[in-house]
Amino acid sequence: MNFISRKDVLEMFSVSVWTLRRWEKQRGFPKAIPVSGAIRMYVKSDVDAWVEAHTSCASDTRTSI
Repeated sequence: MNFISRKDVLEMFSVSVWTLRRWEKQRGFPKAIPVSGAIRMYVKSDVDAWVEAHTSCASDTRTSI
């Protein structure tokens, strides 16, 4: 199982930690796994699956307009 750091996720999407937390609560973004203290990691395959699902939703919306 591969992991990706919160810092890497924030850089990947160019968002703040607050936006990432909102995505977790409102958009079904995968929950972070607490590793140690303030360090949080994400399961990379879960993040990739979330991106894929939201990419296909966005393209479906554009094509149906």
